Amino acid sequence: MIAQLLLLTSLQTAGLVLQVQFVDPGWLQVPGITFFVQRVSSCAEPVKPIDPRRLRATTRAPEGVASVPVQPDAYYRITFDGEGGFKPINKCIHLGTSQPQEPKAYVQIQIQLR
Repeated sequence: MIAQLLLLTSLQTAGLVLQVQFVDPGWLQVPGITFFVQRVSSCAEPVKPIDPRRLRATTRAPEGVASVPVQPDAYYRITFDGEGGFKPINKCIHLGTSQPQEPKAYVQIQIQLR
């Protein structure tokens, strides 16, 4: 089964945060997942990094959420190497801009067992 990605909101132009939550096949939160976020030029294949740095983050208990600083109106690749018996994930998302009262973007990724 293919991992699912749900982008719930867009971003404003300053102090932006991407909140990533990993869930299992039953939609339960999975804390302790280490993943990487990297800014890329677009989601078209092949995905080309704009910045060679990959931000590393780990989801925390109990919600299984991690926060990563990001830029507005940009593309990001989210990768998970497949630890703990789960399949690897490589997703690309586009973050737009929104109202100042919405300084966060929320992404939920469903991981699958190997």
